[in-house]
Amino acid sequence: MPNRWHRSNRPQKVIKTPDRLGDYLVALRNDFILQHSVCRRGLNLSGQLNAYESETRVLLKLAATGRVVNILLRFGRVVESYMEVMELEKTAEATQWRDQLSSERQERVLRFQQILSDEQRLLEAMGDDTQQMELLTLLKHDMTMYHSILTPEELDVMSDVYDEVVRHSEFVLVGKPPSWFLSPHDLLCENGSYYLDAVRVSKCTTGEVLQTGSGDPTSWEEEEEACLRQATVWADLNHPHVAKMLGACHIGKEPFVVHEPAEPLVSNRASAQSWEPLLGWALGLQYLHERELGYKNFDDSRLLARHHVTASGVLSGLGLVPVKRQTSASLRRGVSNTFSMVALAAEDGNDDENQHELHTPTWSVPSDIFAFGLAIYNTRQWVSMYGNEKVPVLPQEPPQFLSDREWDLVDRMCARAPDRRVSMWYVVHQLQAFFRASISSSDNKAPVDLSVSLNPEDDPAEEHEAYNPPDNIDDFIVPKMNVKVVKAMPHLQQKYKETPGTNGTMLQHVIGRLAGLRAQLQSRENIKEATTVMEGFVGVLDMLYDQLRRRDLGKEQSSSSVVASFCASRAAAQKVAIFHHEIDRLLTLADLRDVSASAPTHVALADIHEGSSESIDIACDTQDAILDTRDIHDWQLKWSKARREQLRSFQACLKDTEELKRQLSDPKTRLEAQMLLQFELHKRRSSYPNSVLKAMSLALSVLDTLLHFNLH
Repeated sequence: MPNRWHRSNRPQKVIKTPDRLGDYLVALRNDFILQHSVCRRGLNLSGQLNAYESETRVLLKLAATGRVVNILLRFGRVVESYMEVMELEKTAEATQWRDQLSSERQERVLRFQQILSDEQRLLEAMGDDTQQMELLTLLKHDMTMYHSILTPEELDVMSDVYDEVVRHSEFVLVGKPPSWFLSPHDLLCENGSYYLDAVRVSKCTTGEVLQTGSGDPTSWEEEEEACLRQATVWADLNHPHVAKMLGACHIGKEPFVVHEPAEPLVSNRASAQSWEPLLGWALGLQYLHERELGYKNFDDSRLLARHHVTASGVLSGLGLVPVKRQTSASLRRGVSNTFSMVALAAEDGNDDENQHELHTPTWSVPSDIFAFGLAIYNTRQWVSMYGNEKVPVLPQEPPQFLSDREWDLVDRMCARAPDRRVSMWYVVHQLQAFFRASISSSDNKAPVDLSVSLNPEDDPAEEHEAYNPPDNIDDFIVPKMNVKVVKAMPHLQQKYKETPGTNGTMLQHVIGRLAGLRAQLQSRENIKEATTVMEGFVGVLDMLYDQLRRRDLGKEQSSSSVVASFCASRAAAQKVAIFHHEIDRLLTLADLRDVSASAPTHVALADIHEGSSESIDIACDTQDAILDTRDIHDWQLKWSKARREQLRSFQACLKDTEELKRQLSDPKTRLEAQMLLQFELHKRRSSYPNSVLKAMSLALSVLDTLLHFNLH
């Protein structure tokens, strides 16, 4: 068959292909480029149609009708724009492209109608189960995406093919494809780089998440389901240090995900010299943990970097799974590292904390911290040219390429017992310090002095005085308040009183615990890692002040509806829990847990979900009676009681339908309440007991009824 891209193919004598679609515009493109060779931008029609022309399955070409027609229409308008800007004569050949394209589309419809009338030919064109599911998905996507530019005849023939495939395969697609769905032909590959809508992107396949090491082949259903699951999780993530997902394709032989351009750090050793990419990874991992997500397999393919100017570390969203949850070791939604340290400790009689052993992933927060610690070690080893071979466990002695503080961080992250590992907050805090120090040292680096000094006491290193932290906790400076701890504490105690209701009570307990910890830190004796703990204490004060200053903790939203108020209180309670868990971490690091009674083990409120026999209506007199006698650091009972009271009140309001209608009589307030309830019901379902979920569903039904009533 003649090549329609050959320069001899001109509008005066168009080469006709069996598919017909775009024949005239291809000839017009050849003629225009020959006459105006300086015009190139926007005229790469062959690159845009390459995947379509390479497709051998005729029905998949039908499923790309809207996409290809859109490309052709856009190309025709580009040619017209060139002619207008360059003031070129509009010849008859240049002005009739729309009519020619319309004629080609009509001829093409007749071709597919003939295929439909020949059942044997149609069955052969359908292919196997995998190809049939791919065809159905692409037909549905194309008809949905490009409905406005498809002709009635094209829509009819595409619908008829869809129905015939469903009739023979018994596959049925309910609803349109996900909003993130991409056709396999949407992604263009040129010189090893991928482009989406002419913008460079990165691509990764999702088949690896199914690899189990057994070597057993996976079915197309498993691969499709894996891609759907991974893309659904990734699409919901929004953080500067998690690569932005741009789309995914869950059908075909190789499902894939497309994300912003980012590649493994190993591709650019120069950019890896900085601590910046590692800090970015830490911030991204902290965000994922707050979303109750962790990595099934934490390896180098998850650690990416943008290389626009400097290496900005970003994490891949591939391979994420819900973090392991247990009754005694829960990870509450929105709270980083909220797990029971004791329950997650290794059940081993060996108490040698300095012994590093190969860690078996359990897809939990401690596992990710361990794996990230190894990633930091291996990255710094590679950057420092000390070796390229990755270590599965840390050595017993600190390496030369890590300073004492850097080794201390990695060593703590890879501690054998999970309860001894530092939190992601601590990791971020330390990496920020390393990054600031590296920036400061590069900015303050003195010019090279070529003179020779004979005085051995002239040591340039002594010109910069080393940082000496205060001995007393009260003398530490709280950065955002710019005052010492001794003045910051009374200010925070006064500030929290402005927070009303239950959240104010929760916050009061945080202040009380901080005051108690401060008293214990007044004396450095018998306190392990005193300086590190004191710096962490100041960090908690910094975070607390920041929340109070922004009036983001327990503040009522602008709306006065009970739904908006409850959602605000839930978010505030989660922030309070973050402070509690950071205080817990400081107590563990300081080895002050023995001073207080051990933390209670009980079913936390966030663990009361579907199938649980627990209920917010169950009387908790026994627990309430002992609250006053427990150690101040046994905070979970008080926190759970406060949240239980919030849920009881919220459930009662939702059940009082008449009062709910009255409160939400304003259309704007009602719409806001509906959106919030739907979000809580679907996105945070695991955070609620069944009784509250039922009350939410009932309230939504009432609001929907009210909406339909007002419309009529």
